[in-house]
Amino acid sequence: MKKLRSLLALLCSIGALLSYSQDFSNKGKDFWLGYGYHVSMVSSTTGDPLTNGGSQEMVLYFTSDKNAKVTVEVPGVGYSQQYTVTANQVTISAPLPKTTSLDCRISGPGLFNTGIHITSDEPVVAYAHIYNASISGASLLFPTTTLGKEYYSINYTQSSNSPFSNSFFFVVATEDNTTVEITPSAANKNGLAPNAPFLISLNKGQIYSVLGTTNGSAGTDLTGSKIRSVSANGSGGCKKIAVFSGAGKMSIGGNATGSADNLFAQALPAVAWGKKYLTVPTGSQPNNFYRICVSDPTTVVKLNGVVIPASSLINNFYYQFKNSNSAATPVPNLIESDKPIIVAQYCTTQGTEGNPSGTGAGNNGIGGDPEMIYLSPVEQTINQITLYSTSAQQILQSYINVVIKKGGAASFTLDGVSRTADFQPHPQDNNYSYAIFTVSPGSHTLYSDIGFNAIAYGFGNAESYGYNAGTNVQDFSQTAAFQNPYNRVDSAVTCVNTPLRFAVPISFQPTSIKWDFSAAPNISPAASIGPVASPGSDSSKTVNGQTLYYYSTNQVYTFTKANTTSLRDTIKIYTTSATPDGCGSTDQIFTIPVKVYEKPKAAFVYTHAGCVSDAVQFTDQSTASTGNINRWQWDFGDGTVSDQSVAAVAPKTYSAAGSYTIKLQSISDVGCISDQVTNTIAIDAKPAARFTIPASICEQGIITFTDASATPRGTLTKWTWDLDNGNGPFTNTANTATTATYPVYGTRNVSLQVETGTGCKSDPYTLAVTVNPLPQPGFILPQVCLNDGSATFTDTSKIAAGAAQFSYLWKFNDATPAVTPGPLTATSTQKNPAVSYQKADNYKVTLTVTAVNTGCVASISQNFTVNGSTPKADFEFNNNPPYCGTKAVEIKNKSTVDFGNVTRIELYWDYINNPAAKEVITSPQVNAIFSHSYPDLQTAAGVSYRVRMVAFSGGSSCSSVLYKDITVFPQPKAGFSMSATSICSGKQVSFTDASSSSSGTISSWHWELGKNSSSALQNPQKTYTDSGIMNISLYILNSNGCNSDTLIQPLTVYPNPKLTLPNDLLILAGGRVTIVPTTIYGNQLSYKWTPATYLSSDIIATPVATPVNDITYQLTVTAQGGCTATAHVRISVLQAPDVPNAFSPNGDGINDTWKIKYLDSYPGAVVEVYNRYGQIVFRSVGYGKEWDGTYQGNPLPVATYYYIINPGNGRQAMTGSVTIIK
Repeated sequence: MKKLRSLLALLCSIGALLSYSQDFSNKGKDFWLGYGYHVSMVSSTTGDPLTNGGSQEMVLYFTSDKNAKVTVEVPGVGYSQQYTVTANQVTISAPLPKTTSLDCRISGPGLFNTGIHITSDEPVVAYAHIYNASISGASLLFPTTTLGKEYYSINYTQSSNSPFSNSFFFVVATEDNTTVEITPSAANKNGLAPNAPFLISLNKGQIYSVLGTTNGSAGTDLTGSKIRSVSANGSGGCKKIAVFSGAGKMSIGGNATGSADNLFAQALPAVAWGKKYLTVPTGSQPNNFYRICVSDPTTVVKLNGVVIPASSLINNFYYQFKNSNSAATPVPNLIESDKPIIVAQYCTTQGTEGNPSGTGAGNNGIGGDPEMIYLSPVEQTINQITLYSTSAQQILQSYINVVIKKGGAASFTLDGVSRTADFQPHPQDNNYSYAIFTVSPGSHTLYSDIGFNAIAYGFGNAESYGYNAGTNVQDFSQTAAFQNPYNRVDSAVTCVNTPLRFAVPISFQPTSIKWDFSAAPNISPAASIGPVASPGSDSSKTVNGQTLYYYSTNQVYTFTKANTTSLRDTIKIYTTSATPDGCGSTDQIFTIPVKVYEKPKAAFVYTHAGCVSDAVQFTDQSTASTGNINRWQWDFGDGTVSDQSVAAVAPKTYSAAGSYTIKLQSISDVGCISDQVTNTIAIDAKPAARFTIPASICEQGIITFTDASATPRGTLTKWTWDLDNGNGPFTNTANTATTATYPVYGTRNVSLQVETGTGCKSDPYTLAVTVNPLPQPGFILPQVCLNDGSATFTDTSKIAAGAAQFSYLWKFNDATPAVTPGPLTATSTQKNPAVSYQKADNYKVTLTVTAVNTGCVASISQNFTVNGSTPKADFEFNNNPPYCGTKAVEIKNKSTVDFGNVTRIELYWDYINNPAAKEVITSPQVNAIFSHSYPDLQTAAGVSYRVRMVAFSGGSSCSSVLYKDITVFPQPKAGFSMSATSICSGKQVSFTDASSSSSGTISSWHWELGKNSSSALQNPQKTYTDSGIMNISLYILNSNGCNSDTLIQPLTVYPNPKLTLPNDLLILAGGRVTIVPTTIYGNQLSYKWTPATYLSSDIIATPVATPVNDITYQLTVTAQGGCTATAHVRISVLQAPDVPNAFSPNGDGINDTWKIKYLDSYPGAVVEVYNRYGQIVFRSVGYGKEWDGTYQGNPLPVATYYYIINPGNGRQAMTGSVTIIK
């Protein structure tokens, strides 16, 4: 019997990747899983399933880049539920059923009809999460198309803080009649013998569960158990299965009896294992265990470049290590091998293995719990993931670890935000970078231009979850190869009518092979080939330690029609072999479902101005039904072609006018070529732009440019002018007159470009246009009166270009209406004409100047007055007398004339003494002010001056004279002295006047003494209580009414220092005291203590005093300006009391009282006297009255008494005895 090995999933998966479509291997439309075992499902006393379903829940998470409709069903129990997934968001399912007939839990060992089937109309990414309070586990789910046929269970050393926390794995069948071979690695509740194969047949959706045994909280570790799909009877092929591993509850680290968590993860098929893994510690619980699992015990494994000894291999299946110890910082690791391996990363129980305990602040307070995450090798990367970071149950902080090639970090984003700065080089391989992201609960999208590996996990107090965030699940062992003329692809993908050859990899050398094309209705040729005995392979290669042989028909095939996903053209290969394959068969059928796409469609557009010299821009618009266009074959119609691998086409310029046929064929990245598409382009010769200009062009004039352009074909429709006037180019769509005015002379580069109705543009035509300067006419008006014989007008015309020859036209009576009678000469062509006028009046004179060489003309007009012949000189003094010192004397012009204007005034300020000195004012205005300052001669009587004014209305024949006299007195001089220029606050200053007056006597004094204080006394005095710089000023007034200047002198008033000393001080004899002033401040202070006796220093602020007797000190503080303050302090020296040991109170006047010398100087001293019985007989606070030997007024007997004297004031108490004698 023949067995069927289906390559459909493999070929579709690889084909999608090679065509660069947006597809990820953990994204799909069909998934199978089971409701994994959880300790909360069973009784903690019996281990039997709980009828209430247990306290755990299982939910599913879905996400997609498209809106999708997802169905979750458990066919074996009749459960079904639909969900709507919104693009780029996460949808959370309702908890899966766990009671009644819908119960889908895997609550023990054996067979269950509870496979969970997920289907979707669009590709989705799916995750499963089982949780209960602080006992949870999570797993990424793999689509059915990526599932394999051989798996190994990876668990951990089973230990827990709860009974019945069994290690487990289970297998889910995705097809009917699936035969599964199970080889458990340890004792189990199923009763299966360890390390012995066990066969079981499953139908679609059925589950077989294996549970390890337990003894209290410990149990067997099922790591290394092998699960594979096989063929039992040769009637069918090996079929895809899904395998999950974990533990009902697991404690990891320490003594393995601490807090524990559920473990749950979908296993990767053995064909998807890799040879290189890069690890990263987990967030706030960074101390991790790792298991490196091998299917072949001879596999050489390196940890950070060092070979792990084979003697360390456990159960011939795994190596185990920890990434740090409690004294070291956890580090990322590099794991490499020569054959495929898989790596699992484990989080520990909180508070063990150097991880925080879940108490305290920061990371210490987050906690954590055991978790198992299957890592992806760097060969299985993905470049976009949308995942869900859950907060269930009691998760306090979630994380995402990412490992990426160094260049990929630059484009990496998390939720659309660049996180490049968070990456750092991997210490074991600097070609890679890694990052640990702290994230909030909810969905997160990871993206990079380059593929990466990622895990998602979270921690809480005695709680955790974790899973592989997304990966490719590529089968590295077998890929079919399709070769066409343009590409080779390791996938069964082609296009309509694309010639191809194909080869199929087989893991053995068949004794015969037959090629059957009956299920490929669109293939040509369609004739079957074979059976061929002892076929030879085309080539071979070794993949993951397995030798693959490639076989082909050595023929070229095409497909005449595109097909669909539901109906593929399928190539069947029948083989026989002398030895069975891994599925137990010697006869096999290999099927190749071929995806046939429509061929690419070539298309392009072009833009062109239509002229022979203009570049044509071609833009590709080709499309491919699969993949991308990556090759373009152009024929430009002029004998040039281009076969290029980029879409952009360099601009094309044709050398001659004419029509050209452009051809394009496009080729896709899977080697499919389009039909040829053509387009015709017309190339025209260019029109010629021309224009004419006027013969004479002057600045500020309107210039007309006349078009003279021509075109060999068609009509001109656009005229683009650039008049070089600063306004830039502009386009006319009609051939209208174009004018310009240039405000400034010079050369202008005027250009014109014309365009035909077809878009053909001429070359720009540029003409250098000389704009000539205008003359600048000008003339000087004469000042005349009617009596003058003539008025001569003086030409001042010029031109910017330098010397030029002008012609002139004068008009001397050009106003409207003209003056009557007019001048004797009305016009003139002379340069400087002389004209006689007959009437005093206002005239308009116009001069027109023409530059002879350019013809540029300009005119100027000025108003001209012929003044009357009778002026009258007059003025008045603008400022009133007296006139003192150099103060200016001002006069106001009052001169007039009978018509017109006074044209000139001559002023003589000292006509008597200096008749030749004059000031000439032309065109004086009425009421104009003129001023003059005389020297301050300081004569007693002052100085007299004569002021003379001569007024003119034209020449010297029309004038008038006026005289006026004034007297200028000398200015008095202010002066004073001060009794001091600087004083201390509170002092008085005397001010002594020293002013003088050469003429007259001083009549008043005006003092400003500072701080808004003034005085009219000749010699004032003032006491200053404020400090600062005072500006003292004085000016005087004399009997002539003249003010002096103001004299200002500064007076500096310094502030007095402030000083207070403490009240009297007390010290014990032989003691010392530091004298500290109570208050002291001032500027630039110096100190002097008197007397200096017993002082550590007499010139510092706080000396130390050690007097032997009472003493009084004086401190004098001197501040800036010599200002002083004085204070005193008395120091009392307390001598040690001198206590007599006897006295005789017998009334003889000698020693009648107990005299204690110096005790009276101790304020508050306490004296107590006791008899020998301890009774107090005398007590005194202060010793103002001496003890007379009595008690309550009665004499005490002769005896010895005992005293306690407490002087206080720093001296210790004194004790002793005193005797009364008589």
